[in-house]
Amino acid sequence: MLLENVYIWYNGPYGDNMKNNREIMKRYMYYNLKDRENFKYEEDQMAFTQGAYHAAIFFYKNDLIEEVITKGDVTVFYLYYQFTTYAHGKMMFEAMLTCLEEFKKQKEKRVLLCCSGGLTSAFFKAQMDDFLKLNHKHCHIEASAAEDVPMLKEHYDLILVAPQMRYLVKHLQKELPESTVEAIDPQVFATYDCARLYERIQAFYRGKNS
Repeated sequence: MLLENVYIWYNGPYGDNMKNNREIMKRYMYYNLKDRENFKYEEDQMAFTQGAYHAAIFFYKNDLIEEVITKGDVTVFYLYYQFTTYAHGKMMFEAMLTCLEEFKKQKEKRVLLCCSGGLTSAFFKAQMDDFLKLNHKHCHIEASAAEDVPMLKEHYDLILVAPQMRYLVKHLQKELPESTVEAIDPQVFATYDCARLYERIQAFYRGKNS
């Protein structure tokens, strides 16, 4: 299971069967969900979507409850506990909703890699995607041929140009003033050094948010 920015708690066991209160808890959860998309409810599972996030609540035997929030194939929230009282369940459920709202406020990092024909940058993008998943990081990275960049409709915070295309940096800066355009370090690009490229991306966002 991939975990990123995971909020995780475990409580229990307490031993008392809280079946009646658990049914009340299910109703409370249902009526306190906002902006439900693709809401599904079964006896032992409740699932819904809010924007890019998918949330699910599972009800198991022995009054165990599992709350999960995922974004794509990355788990960003995981909470597993034994339901004891209505107040206890309410506190746990509200923790899930609070984190979900915080996740939705976070602006997605959008980065574009570009080279002469788009093939090398597409391969680097694939390497970066694997690196991000393996290290539980999240960043939306795309690849493109340099000549196609001005025509792209999507907005990218950071556009990283292959070192052999460095001469295009000033041109792209004029074409796309809302984006930061930089050339990739030759050693990073030539060796597909994902760790160093990610460090550069992180440094950009730290500077942008400071």
